Amino acid sequence: MKLVILAAGVGSRLYPLTSDRPKAMIEINGKTIIEKQIEQALKRGIKAEDIYVVGGYRIEALKKVLPPGVKLIENPEYNTKNNVYSVALLKDHLSDGFILFNSDVVFAPQILDELFSENYPDVLVVDDVNPLDEEDMKVVIEDGFITHISKKVNPREAQGEYIGILRFSRDIARKVINRCWEMVEAGEVNGWYETALNTLLPELKIRPVSTRGYLWTEIDDFKDLEYAREIAQKINW
Repeated sequence: MKLVILAAGVGSRLYPLTSDRPKAMIEINGKTIIEKQIEQALKRGIKAEDIYVVGGYRIEALKKVLPPGVKLIENPEYNTKNNVYSVALLKDHLSDGFILFNSDVVFAPQILDELFSENYPDVLVVDDVNPLDEEDMKVVIEDGFITHISKKVNPREAQGEYIGILRFSRDIARKVINRCWEMVEAGEVNGWYETALNTLLPELKIRPVSTRGYLWTEIDDFKDLEYAREIAQKINW
């Protein structure tokens, strides 16, 4: 299984901490987020040569923390295009299914255990325990399948939050990558890959994998970073 880590973003809300490094290189407990993510993947049998990191902002700094064998894909337009473009760039590099991490996610290792123990091939990891906010990437689940994913979903109508970890089989991976390309070519460069995925959900069968209450957080700002450092002590990050 391949692993993709999206790490091209600037992380402007964490400036000046990100003045000389991408958000993925913020240190928690003495190691950068991306180093810990890769470490967790390697522990579960993913080979370094099967890991693809999409970088952009401060890419030279990012290169220095990647283990030998990890492939680095450059997104030269990280400052003007959102992560829909980073996923679109996979078209020329990947023809298989993959696991994907957003590079700003800190998570309990047990969450990956839940993902790896799930036999169904096409899944999003979903927090279906904690309360939802308007800005969360929310999902609607019907009959065991995800039917909508968007920040625009009413929290009262959602069943959980997508945490930025997924696994796709080859066929669905290609469909999502191709849809991301279609969005880019149509000038929809400020969107997320989740937006592309949402347009495909009526024809796909994607299931949620629950976090089962294990701790995690996405790091967007200093409040998130403080929480990440707090939970890191509890989850042995």
